[in-house]
Amino acid sequence: MICRSCGLDKPPTDFYDGKYRCKPCLALYDRKRARLPQGRRERSAEVTNVRGDTPRPSSVYLKPEAIYHARCEQPLTLTGYSSSTEELQFRCYSCGESIFLPAVAVERVERR
Repeated sequence: MICRSCGLDKPPTDFYDGKYRCKPCLALYDRKRARLPQGRRERSAEVTNVRGDTPRPSSVYLKPEAIYHARCEQPLTLTGYSSSTEELQFRCYSCGESIFLPAVAVERVERR
């Protein structure tokens, strides 16, 4: 039989039943296919646990009444939310600093 991939004449024992490529060519094809980049959705399944692996935010802390700025210890005002980056935007009117906090990091904010 002639392999359609490499074009060599090989004995029938080098082919799987019903296949037109020899066993070595099929093995090479499977290795190449395994190296191809995966789709965007498949790659997102490989991401590690972001909530457990990230450190706690150190620029803010949480009290029962509000989220406070760690630098000047004044309450922060929520000024916006970016859905594309999934970040909350806070503003400290005491020192004028803007703080962007990922939505997944809110549950990890230190409580005082």
